This record gives sequence, structure tokens and C-alpha cells, in this order.
Amino acid sequence: MSAIRPRARLANLLTEKLHDELLVYDEQRDLACRLNQTAATVWRASDGQRTVEDLVEVLREQIGDAADEDLVMLTLDRLEESGLLDSGYPERDSDQTAVSRRRFLGRVGVAGAAAMVLPVVDTIVAPTPAAAASGNGSTGPTGATGATGATGPHRGDGPALTWRGALTDATGATAVGGRRRYSPTIRTLERDRRARRPSRPRHPNPSR
Repeated sequence: MSAIRPRARLANLLTEKLHDELLVYDEQRDLACRLNQTAATVWRASDGQRTVEDLVEVLREQIGDAADEDLVMLTLDRLEESGLLDSGYPERDSDQTAVSRRRFLGRVGVAGAAAMVLPVVDTIVAPTPAAAASGNGSTGPTGATGATGATGPHRGDGPALTWRGALTDATGATAVGGRRRYSPTIRTLERDRRARRPSRPRHPNPSR
């Protein structure tokens, strides 16, 4: 494992810390990623110098004895799949990932601690300007990205959204404050994703 020294991708990424999670917006691909504590810790510590063994020690400081090489490798798999690694980590096949997962769950258990520390990297696709202008569904006139929604002409900056609050670029060196135009905000994407979930069917009114 000493030959594996992953380097996190930093270019064209914006980040925002939210409790124990890290929200990452990829300006190049119009994707938003939500990383839980395990994924965020490994990603931030992947500087191209640390080995897998080093990353285990960094992760252990955050989550305790559940951290091991298998958990770090599973996390790197997810980060690689999501385009958040630049170099230093060879892509593994599904069999290798399955072996790591089985070993980790066999050591920690399938519930409790394992459920809390397994890496989570949720990816949300940003709506295109055409979708934002659509008149149907959650992107319609009253939807999350429609005319009266969070990204419509009556809210924010229209099709180009703004992320208000404390933003940094992925290097942590440049603060991005106030109103920075980009498309779109992670919170709006999550709201739009929830709006797309099918609603429960209503029971017919027996009185009619």
C-alpha cells in the first residue's frame, strides 16, 4: 500500500462545510457532491504524499478504531468514481472493492459503527439552463428552478445561481464571499431532487 499515494483533485471545485459533511461543487462538470465525515477526511488528507497507511491514521483520529486500510480503500474507490481524485490511485475492479467491503464489515459488523463510518459520496447533477427554463415538473414556473423558484427571474439571479455565505475554493486559500455567480447551488439541487420524488397516490374520495 506504500506505493499508493492519492492526490485529491482541487481544480475547479468549491467547497462548503456543513456540520460533519462537506459539500463540493464541481464547476467544470456541473456536479455537486456531498461527502460524509469519512469521505471528507480522506479526500482532504489525500495530498499525493500520504500513503494508505498514513490516511488510516488521519481517519482514525476522526472516527476511532473503525478506521482501517479496507475502509480507506473503499473511500478512495468512491472518490475516484466521483472524479474527486487527480492521481496516485489506480482504479480497482468491482471484485477488489467487494473483498474490501466484506473484510471491513466482517471486522466492524453490518450495523452500528459500520453504518456510521462507511463512505458516502452522493452526486447530484445540475440542471441545464434549458431544463431550468422548462415549464414542467420541478423545473417549471413554480418549481425549484422555475420562474418563481430559487433560480427563476423572481429569485436570485435567474438561470445563473448564487451561493451565499462562506465559500472557499478547494485549496482553502481563497475565500469566496457575498454573491458569486455560478450554476447551481447545492442546496437548490437537493431541494430540486426531493421535488422529483414521486408523491404518494391519493385515495379516491368515496363520497364522489
